[in-house]
Amino acid sequence: MRTKDGNANDYGDLPMFGAVSMPDSAIEAEEGKVKTPTLKDSIPLDLENGEHCPTCGQFAKRYKRSITSGPARIAIWLSSNSAHDEWVHAPSVAPRHVLRSNEISRLKLWGLVEEKENTATSKKCSGFWKITEKGRDYAGKKIKLPKHCYVYHKEVLGFSEETADIVDALGDHFDYRELMRGEGKIYE
Repeated sequence: MRTKDGNANDYGDLPMFGAVSMPDSAIEAEEGKVKTPTLKDSIPLDLENGEHCPTCGQFAKRYKRSITSGPARIAIWLSSNSAHDEWVHAPSVAPRHVLRSNEISRLKLWGLVEEKENTATSKKCSGFWKITEKGRDYAGKKIKLPKHCYVYHKEVLGFSEETADIVDALGDHFDYRELMRGEGKIYE
């Protein structure tokens, strides 16, 4: 996908919100309403403010997500506690802050982690996670990411043009250097 000025972004076919409109093939904007390509979802819905679908009754809204201190701490923990390309079973080895927050999946939106396919029908998910190279670069403060991700029905619609690094996500409550050394509040 290219932005209006012709530059490529690193997020495949996903649009960057702000200077770029959403691609016509995925979503068509019409008077503040959004149309999606499936029959059920082809009814114009106000995803910005959210509204109930007149066909199925589901509440439809485009959510703006960001990487906050919780997911940022998880990225650091996963990067520091797993070998390259290694699956980690979070429920059995992760510290309390990872298990309590249940935010590891938020990192998937930016492509920072992968979740192993769940083969057990009795479980919601496998519990196995792997940090990607992009995730390691983010945790290592080598790259910045779009500050916001726009999500509808668990699917990424696009990203903001504004970027932030992991220190921005951690905010004033955490010291990045302490966390990278395995000190501080990350292991509480």
